[in-house]
Amino acid sequence: MIELPDIPPSPDHGAAVRIQLRLSGLGPEKRCLLVGNSLTHFNTMPHMLERLLQSSTGENWVCSSITRGGATLAWHRKMNYAGQVLDTAPAFDAVVFQDQSRRPAKEPEASAEDFGYWAEKASATGAKVLFYQTWDILKEPSMIDTFRQTLETACRSQHADIAPAGEVWGKMLDHSPADLLYRQDGKHPKALGSLIAAAVLCKTLCASLPETCPGGMLAGGYEELELPEGFWEKLKAYS
Repeated sequence: MIELPDIPPSPDHGAAVRIQLRLSGLGPEKRCLLVGNSLTHFNTMPHMLERLLQSSTGENWVCSSITRGGATLAWHRKMNYAGQVLDTAPAFDAVVFQDQSRRPAKEPEASAEDFGYWAEKASATGAKVLFYQTWDILKEPSMIDTFRQTLETACRSQHADIAPAGEVWGKMLDHSPADLLYRQDGKHPKALGSLIAAAVLCKTLCASLPETCPGGMLAGGYEELELPEGFWEKLKAYS
């Protein structure tokens, strides 16, 4: 396994960049790279996705990530850490891009252009490209419809798939109290919220989910993840 330490904070923001590039060292493997911000890295969501992909496909998947709290895809484009990794690292089978949660609704044209830029760069390496749609912020007007329109605009110019985590999150809220999915700020996910995102990404990538949620899934704080009764069954149905 290869893990690079965090890069020191950039001058324009107090958050550190998290770069985790991993190789299993266990022989043939499939590789996934996630590029985004806290809604990607919270609760070790890339690890959740890795476990789900392994359980769904029986293959040795390894998930790497490049994230920074509050980062937009424009910031990732400016700093180009992801570009350097795509240019120099062993090829990825899949690359997932996530923009800052409000930006696809507030700046749809700019966001769609950045999604398109990254999709073109990643698909040129032979990777399958996913656009990760995040969820509404509590007590703010819904942005899901505009978010999807932005991603569909980006998809028209690039070969990419939308992972509609935000839409599935909304359906799961019909059966789960908000405080099971959201942290106190009404934006960041608790472990169950990150599991929704990981499950939707897995289903979009490989068209299936395990019959049961894999044991040993770790969440923020490294506590064993316990699912409410019926949660996994509803998540599979909506995903």
